[in-house]
Amino acid sequence: MRDACGAVRRRGSVDFMRSAWGWFLVLLMSACSPGKPPAQRPHVEFPPPQPVSPPVVDPLWVKADGGDSVAQYNLALRLEGEKRMMEAARYYRMAALQGLPEAQFNFALMQADGQGVPRNEEAAFVMLKNAATGGLAEAQFNAGVWLSEGRGTRRVPAEGAKWLRQASVQGHSEARVYYAGLVLRGEVLALTGPQVTELARWVNDEALKGDKGAQFYMGLMSARGLGVQPNQAEAYFWMEVAARQGVAAAARGRDLVAEKLTVEQVRQIRARAEQFHPLARPVAPPR
Repeated sequence: MRDACGAVRRRGSVDFMRSAWGWFLVLLMSACSPGKPPAQRPHVEFPPPQPVSPPVVDPLWVKADGGDSVAQYNLALRLEGEKRMMEAARYYRMAALQGLPEAQFNFALMQADGQGVPRNEEAAFVMLKNAATGGLAEAQFNAGVWLSEGRGTRRVPAEGAKWLRQASVQGHSEARVYYAGLVLRGEVLALTGPQVTELARWVNDEALKGDKGAQFYMGLMSARGLGVQPNQAEAYFWMEVAARQGVAAAARGRDLVAEKLTVEQVRQIRARAEQFHPLARPVAPPR
């Protein structure tokens, strides 16, 4: 086939070339076309890297784990305040085994109550007695009570009275009143005259501070002349004061003592009892 210029060409060749070059140009133009511009990402300023702070180390834990008994005790107090009883018991025990009386006492109480450790009153009494031997008045008081009541050990009031007296010498108020109760009930007999006088002085001190049990006992001791001179008016006074605090036995004793007094004496004593105000208890200085 000849074209307009007379050149011979094959059928279909021009169409093919036109078709190929056409597609090629379309693809080329598509590739070179700018099209839609890409989305611009926002610029972000990152802070410079910060140095990593070392973990905070609690010096109390370090000292406790290093074997310091006082640190172990103070850590146990903190843990007990946070209700972490098992951990508290662990550190109390560690300090107790090193002979710290306060730790021995607290661990004994946890054993007695089954807090953080299995309940075991026998083991608690042994630990309590260790603390009492170490001179802790609160432990001496509790050891005396446990022996007097047969708790965690066999009941031996006479031995309990020895611990109660040691706590009383240190000024433990509850020990003094409990000790007086044992004596007045006849469970402690081997007391010397000076010891009974000493006991009466302790009971009088606690009665003046407002302890209703001590007030009742002071009435009994005044009525019997135990450690003090017999004085029915003084006995009535203390029983009246205790009765005003709700001690039923004191009210009954007061009525019996009233039979030995005149009506005028009773009136005057009651007026005195109405004016009674307990002494302020001493406050321990901060440590």
